[in-house]
Parts: sequence; C-alpha cells; structure tokens
Amino acid sequence: ALLAALYFLQEHVLAKTQVQQLERASQNVKELSAPAMLPTYIGSLFLGSFRAVATDILWIRMQRMGEEEHRYFERVGYMDLITKLQPRNPEAWAYMGWDCAYNIANQYRTSEDYDRIRELDIDVLRFPDRKAALLEDKRRIQEEILKKDKEFRFWVRKGILKLAEGCRHLPDDAYLKYEVGKALWT
Repeated sequence: ALLAALYFLQEHVLAKTQVQQLERASQNVKELSAPAMLPTYIGSLFLGSFRAVATDILWIRMQRMGEEEHRYFERVGYMDLITKLQPRNPEAWAYMGWDCAYNIANQYRTSEDYDRIRELDIDVLRFPDRKAALLEDKRRIQEEILKKDKEFRFWVRKGILKLAEGCRHLPDDAYLKYEVGKALWT
C-alpha cells in the first residue's frame, strides 16, 4: 500500500508541478542527433547520477582557470566537455561562445602594435638617417598584426559557431539566439 501511495504521489501529484515539467523538457535528449547524444549518453552511463557533480566540478575548475590563472585556451576543452555532458544547458553554450569570441580572440588584438607603428612613423620623420631600419621594423610589425588578425578572426568564428551549435541543440531557446545576434553585432 505504501509503494502504491508513493507511486501515485509521484505520477499524479509531483509530476504535474511546473518545476518538474520544465526539468523534464530540459532533459529531453531524444530530440538530439546521434553524434550529439553519444557523449551525453556515455557521460550518463559512466557517471550516472554523479554527472551533475562532475559538471559542477568542471565549471568550478574552468572558472578558476579564467579568473585566477588566465588560462583561456585550456578553458575551451573544459567548456567542450561541459557542453557534451549538458547539451541542454543554454548557459554552457553561451559561455563557451563568449569565451572564444571575446576572451581568447582579444588575446590577439593589442593596441600596442598600432601605437608602435605610429611611433615609427614619427621616428622616420625625426631620424631620416635611420629611415631604412625604421621602415623594416614597421613592415615586421604590420606582418605580426596580420598574423594576429588571422588568429583573432579564427577565435571569433569559433565562438559564433559554438553558439550556432548550441542553437541546433536548443532550437527554441531565445537566449542563445540573442547571444548569436549580440556576437554578430559586436
């Protein structure tokens, strides 16, 4: 009788709450494609109910890497793993896209290079006897800027693609679509 009462309570009372319905909708993995579902399934299989604990540990570790150690490139691996374990978490996708498109990409944009070019232009006028060496320095810095710009664009593109991948996993999520639009705008 106790088991029947608990079953009735679970199926007809607790299952009807709004929180339970939202939780079930966010855990609906049957709509995911097979390649996207495989890591989630493997994570569930091996970690079981400890998947949430493992994901929390990954989030904490990833946050510490960024805030204290500024190891942004290594955070990408952690974020990729988090999105595999939680493909229905829009914040994981948004954070990964933001981290790639902003934090990592901005490692390659420095105003110091452009300041140095302006200084060299002034030095060419001030020291005409050293013009050839100064122009060579300017050419070298411009080449470095082009290399950095290529890396900058790679990481911005990667961030936007991660946001788009999140939109494919969560097609009805307005937050991710907003993040894609914001990234494209900026």
